[in-house]
Amino acid sequence: MALQAAVPAAAFPRTDGPSLPSSFLAASASGAPLESVAVGRHSFFGCSRRLRCSPPSTSSPVLQSRRLVTTTTTTAVIKRKKDYKLDSVIQGEKKLKRVLKLKELLVKQPGAVMSLRDLGKHRRYLGLTGKKRIIALLNMFPSVFQVYEEGSSAKYFRFTAEAKKQFLEEKRLHKEMEEVAVTKLRKLLMMSIDKSIAIQKIKHIRRELGLPDDFATSDFLSSHCQYFKLGTCGLGPLLILEEWDPELAVSALEKAAREKVNARLELELDLARSLGEEVEEEESVAARAPRFQKKVLNLPKGQQIKKKDKEKLLKFQELPAISPYGDKSDLNPSTAEAEKAAVLVVHELLSLTSEKKILVDHLTHFRRDFKFSQKIRAMLIRHPEYFYVSLKGTRDSVFLREAYENSELKEKDPLVLLKERMAELVAKGRRDEKLDDLSDDDDSEGEDEDAEDGDDEDWDEYDDEERFLGLVGKEFAHISREKVATAPRERW
Repeated sequence: MALQAAVPAAAFPRTDGPSLPSSFLAASASGAPLESVAVGRHSFFGCSRRLRCSPPSTSSPVLQSRRLVTTTTTTAVIKRKKDYKLDSVIQGEKKLKRVLKLKELLVKQPGAVMSLRDLGKHRRYLGLTGKKRIIALLNMFPSVFQVYEEGSSAKYFRFTAEAKKQFLEEKRLHKEMEEVAVTKLRKLLMMSIDKSIAIQKIKHIRRELGLPDDFATSDFLSSHCQYFKLGTCGLGPLLILEEWDPELAVSALEKAAREKVNARLELELDLARSLGEEVEEEESVAARAPRFQKKVLNLPKGQQIKKKDKEKLLKFQELPAISPYGDKSDLNPSTAEAEKAAVLVVHELLSLTSEKKILVDHLTHFRRDFKFSQKIRAMLIRHPEYFYVSLKGTRDSVFLREAYENSELKEKDPLVLLKERMAELVAKGRRDEKLDDLSDDDDSEGEDEDAEDGDDEDWDEYDDEERFLGLVGKEFAHISREKVATAPRERW
């Protein structure tokens, strides 16, 4: 990858820092009233200074380079090129997302059974408009949902046996992978400016990180109190990093760069030994620069870029690299250096997600936390060597290009594999059914999501697409319905 060649591992500082003070506790054990003191844009309890997990050092080479690099961003004009294979990933999830919404509503009911009358109260959330019937939607997924009657007219629906089996498997996987999810959440907080993020914002990407739907209300956070504390901010509860871990402050790009150097080292050492040469320590591969250093851009196939714009992207690669886990608080958003830092943060955030993709809208929620610019979508399109922005659907998605081979993920975690099994279950339904007469669920409003920052231009008040611990619900996509001849002709 181009960035790996331009950004050696040494360019990423290990931002070690002390743990957070105990004064950041959200509440005292005695239940005494708490005093909220403003810190930056957040409010913390019992603290009157700006939170810093890793105090800046005046001798840091990164900070020195930051003072020197004040170049205003030179915008390369990049024309977005469609990637039909990645677009197909979004298109293929259309039915699955609707099934996940139905599943989310169903699992909240006692015994996972819900009446169609109650389901009808969520028509807007499900994307049903006009005279479209609830029962028609359920009948599109007979392998996932079963519709039945009790009494003369009351209709209910529930999971089929296979769908229920998948749901239980999902719960088991989330329990087994809890530590992985906790690590991702810690790394997310470590990348933020104040080492804290509003829980309401984290909810939007909880499924991408493998967090349970109820992570904020269950004992998930309290059972890991050695890592997290709770505070408050304008959006409500605030999740605060309890302890900085330098071992986690290593980005995916840095790991890849180290592996590349180590692989080259082993290759040349093996070659030297096979030729009977003695390799002296000072002449080892690790101690000398590559013999050939050619500036290249790993652009997608067919991507056409003007020569002057290509030169701008190459110069962009030469800028000092600031680790996603480094201090970005003093960056000037109008500089090329700030854009370089933002690109690395987005790359690392996508690396943490299960499917290496995320809604662009959800990135805008973290503008202040990660010091993104107001034009984050344009920034993503401006760097096709790293990202692909899909315009499929009504909400754009951004992919990490290097993580995909055509339309397939190169590496899949267990939750992604389970999601694919769910998609297969959905596909067993009535293949002649169309969703074109239903509104795109990307536009639908969620039932329980709270409003977030009102100042984000791309802000969506509700998070629908991810309403479901999403890596699992995709399986529940079909319904087995028992037909009763005497059933009344009611519209639900």
